[in-house]
Amino acid sequence: MFDRPRGQFVTPREEPTEPDPVPRRVPTGREQRRTVILGGIAIVLLLAFWLIKMEFIKLDAVRAGVIGCVATICPDQADTYTYLNEHYSTAGRTEDAVDVCEKLVSVDPNDPYAHVLLGEAYRNVSRSGEAMVSFDAALALDPNCYQALLGVGQIHAQAGRYDEAAQSYQQAVKVKPDLAPAYLSLGLAFSNLGRYEEAMQAFQEAKKLDPQISDVQVMSGQARLDAGIGTKTVEQLKGAVTTDQGLAQARFNLGRAYIRVGDIDLARQEHQVLKDLDAGLAAQLLDLIEK
Repeated sequence: MFDRPRGQFVTPREEPTEPDPVPRRVPTGREQRRTVILGGIAIVLLLAFWLIKMEFIKLDAVRAGVIGCVATICPDQADTYTYLNEHYSTAGRTEDAVDVCEKLVSVDPNDPYAHVLLGEAYRNVSRSGEAMVSFDAALALDPNCYQALLGVGQIHAQAGRYDEAAQSYQQAVKVKPDLAPAYLSLGLAFSNLGRYEEAMQAFQEAKKLDPQISDVQVMSGQARLDAGIGTKTVEQLKGAVTTDQGLAQARFNLGRAYIRVGDIDLARQEHQVLKDLDAGLAAQLLDLIEK
């Protein structure tokens, strides 16, 4: 054994130490909420898949629900609101359609089509003034916005301002001369103004562009009827009724045509059919019959 020299100290051997643990980051409240929502979506998707397989619910309703959750998580995605508007409009949920279209415009205020969708949503809930503001906003962004021109024309027509409606439809025809809807609306505006030849020209142009439109027969018949061409109108409207048995306007016009040619019994038959299709038109036809 060796003696330790006096005055010399032995340094104790240092044991290796563990590094300080890295503190765990606590998720923020927003991150926690997002995690919960995403987990909820996953559960909903699994449940929806099973319900769809069992045919208890329709896929479109599920898709709308999921996209609604996405809109909650990512409120700046315009496409989600566009889809939801389509779904709500088809389902008849007009107030919900207004809500998502207002959000769409707030997300993408420089898109004319967003304003058009909002205008259509407002019109569907009879908020015509706000609808006109939306259509005007779309036209301020794009003076050649076809859908906005149609929307403005429709609001004028609903208010009985057929001159202004015709002007708007004529602009729409210039923008897209190869589409039928503006010609249809223009023909109806001309008919209401008593400009029957121009009305029938517009209807014929629409028919040329889209031969499947049965409304052309109905509205052309209206123009002919107002022009006093009763006998020809009867045959024309019979064709429209045959094409679409549920077309209330066709039945109404056919009843009017029967009155014109003096066949009141047939006019009353059309009145009976109309009562199940459109009570308002049925009442109008009955008034004409009893005059």
